[in-house]
Amino acid sequence: MKRYYLLEATLVYLLLLHSPVDAAELDITLKNIVEAPRQIDYQGVLTTQTYTDQNEPIRNTQRIVHQKPDKNRMDRLESDTPGDLVVIQIDDDIYRRESEAGSTYYTHRRISGESGLGLGLGFSSLDLLRTNYELIDRGREMVLDRNAIILSLQPNHPGRISKTAWVDEVTGLVLRTEDRDEYGNILEEMFFTEISVNPSVDEGLFATDEWTDRSVEENQVIACGTLQEVEEVAGFPLAAPVYMPAGFTLDRLRVLLYANQPTAHFTYTDGLAQISLYQREAAPSDSAAMAWPGGTPHVQDNVQVWNMGALSHILRSSDDTRLFTVVSDITEDESIDMIRSICVINPPDTNSHTSSADFLWFAGGGLMVGSLVLGGWFFRRRI
Repeated sequence: MKRYYLLEATLVYLLLLHSPVDAAELDITLKNIVEAPRQIDYQGVLTTQTYTDQNEPIRNTQRIVHQKPDKNRMDRLESDTPGDLVVIQIDDDIYRRESEAGSTYYTHRRISGESGLGLGLGFSSLDLLRTNYELIDRGREMVLDRNAIILSLQPNHPGRISKTAWVDEVTGLVLRTEDRDEYGNILEEMFFTEISVNPSVDEGLFATDEWTDRSVEENQVIACGTLQEVEEVAGFPLAAPVYMPAGFTLDRLRVLLYANQPTAHFTYTDGLAQISLYQREAAPSDSAAMAWPGGTPHVQDNVQVWNMGALSHILRSSDDTRLFTVVSDITEDESIDMIRSICVINPPDTNSHTSSADFLWFAGGGLMVGSLVLGGWFFRRRI
């Protein structure tokens, strides 16, 4: 669910490896991608279509307004989700108002150590990206009367999602993305149907007065850092998977205050795809803890599995005192192997000079720099 804005400037190197066009031109294009959120205002209408086993995709349309460098607003328009929704982000604060069946709910959360809204593509580490994906320049195409560069990310490991992005050559804005499985079936697409660059933006769109004395704080990030720091704030011994899917490494550790209870959150990445592991103290009889995500899962090897799409799963397992939840962008079998391998981490020898952050399998994959397309976060609410 992290990642504020942008591609890393170092992606220039990767593009140069595959691009048939002039290196200087690519250099300018990548600079535009990196600088776009800080250089331009824009507004537009963005549609997300997620393809499942149903005949028709799940469709959500939203109006997006971005004011440089760090203000964003989304208003739900057409949607397969009932009710009205408004989300405003200002720096690290996210304000959400949702109305349904005559009731209106206000929430406010801080996103320290993560990002809630993203511009651009979701890359973490250059080394991970280079190891696990092939980046290809597939030429140019007109999108909304704008000349767009087509970037393709092809995975080197089976069972991973490939991504194609159409990037405005002038502004660096991502105008469209497509995610496909290893057989070429489309899983999700996001695309602007309208976009206006540097429009006159009404400052009142980002007013948050209506949240005063109304909003409840939700899912606050209360710590992020090393294993030791996160464990101290969580207040219980942390656990981690022994089995790690090919290409993935730990990118970030943090603690959320979820439903007023500390919940440790580990984020793993292969440079593009992500896996989230949540753990909290909860007995099997704790109905509030067990409520999310709802619906009826199927059970395999004592693991509850909710299929959210071809390569998107939520998995649950628990013991007498601990509840584990995995939100995964990889295959069901790999996800089950991962959650079944979770065990408590033994602390390092206090006399050793090696800290918990020095262990190889805890080496982070770099900063999370962006997510998919601005607005995608709103319809991917994870704990």
